[in-house]
Amino acid sequence: MKFVLFFIKQIKQLNSYNRELFIYKISKLFFYILCLCLCIIYFPVFIFIRLIHKFYLIRFGELSSNRIGHFALETDLYLSNKKNTNLSINSSYISDLFCLNIDSKNICNKKLLELFAQNLKIFNKFIIFPFILLNKSIFGHSRHLILLTQFDKSNLLTKSPNNLSFCNEDLEIGNNFFKKVFKENINQKFVLLIIRDPAYLNSLFNKNWSYHDSRNINLHNIVEACSVLTSLGYYIFRMGSLVEEKINSSDPKIIDYATNGMRTDFLDVFLSANCSFAVSSGTGLDLVPMLFRKPVLTLSYVQIGQFHLSKTMNYSMISFRNFYSSILRRNLDLTEIFKLGLQKIDADLLVKNSIILKESSVEENKKIILEMTNFVENKKFDFISNNNLAFRKNMNELYKSFNSSNALEENFNIKISDVFLNNNKNFLR
Repeated sequence: MKFVLFFIKQIKQLNSYNRELFIYKISKLFFYILCLCLCIIYFPVFIFIRLIHKFYLIRFGELSSNRIGHFALETDLYLSNKKNTNLSINSSYISDLFCLNIDSKNICNKKLLELFAQNLKIFNKFIIFPFILLNKSIFGHSRHLILLTQFDKSNLLTKSPNNLSFCNEDLEIGNNFFKKVFKENINQKFVLLIIRDPAYLNSLFNKNWSYHDSRNINLHNIVEACSVLTSLGYYIFRMGSLVEEKINSSDPKIIDYATNGMRTDFLDVFLSANCSFAVSSGTGLDLVPMLFRKPVLTLSYVQIGQFHLSKTMNYSMISFRNFYSSILRRNLDLTEIFKLGLQKIDADLLVKNSIILKESSVEENKKIILEMTNFVENKKFDFISNNNLAFRKNMNELYKSFNSSNALEENFNIKISDVFLNNNKNFLR
């Protein structure tokens, strides 16, 4: 019945899409039909796998390889869980088999896939996906399925070392790149600048992605604020596989890596592994530095009620956007944001309640970036200010009061910028 309803839904949607999405939906439909045929062929093997599960458990999973945030975070959490000796996943009688998701033609980063493949058994989707369908349709979400998650409720990313490593050939290529850019100084400190714009999503399909627009921030204001880093001797690499606009800066230490022809999948990962920290607006790419346990500063973050628990690692920091009420003529406090349901960001709710999202000023961002630099250079990862203690208490109470599925509980380790909290004292009211 689930399959029948799925096919009916797909057919109804075909009429509302343009040619590109029409072709995509048709190909997806044929993929599922073929997988259903394969389910019949694989059924005896499926039954055998079910019968031997007490002696040798075989599980099946699908990797979200078309979106770098999901791909990086979910896969890394799986590997960290696997290495945790307290979990049954470590048992020697378990074999986990993966395939890429059905949109695997859009692999977000092939080098990242190559590195993950060193630790995973990845097969063609026509081999693995029928078993996923069989387990879901006949026995529901069973122990034979690997359910990847975005939430680090055991705080593993703070506790565990990174799961990826480069071979000697990779290290040589990466170090030669540093010698070329930094004039032989391969130990030069640098920061990644990861500012979200809609270009990447718009390149996937000709679809209206405007509901993500509230996550975009002014690139040039952040670049101007980053001048405090170059004055301290840092280089800056502006990241992105597809971006809307170039950086307009005469500072030779600000490198528009996303548009100047340097960018490769390999360097995206290698730069992430070797940066001092990253400055982000809150987007999928900032999870790649976190794979290598690098600190990330998220500026003007807007999704207050939708923290990935990966972003709660105790060596990251965040500041928020102000929710300005045109009716009240002031910024909303944290409780008011939740009461209006704005913690998850809904464009219609913003308009209905006459709310304007205001980014931090250039000067405030400079101070926050300096705060982050001091935080990283002096390794103040365990220091928790009174402002942060108050924020954590408020957030946990609000999550419980509003029945949020993302309740952070005791694992909420991220640092909120004290500059932001001091400049916006009513935020915690």
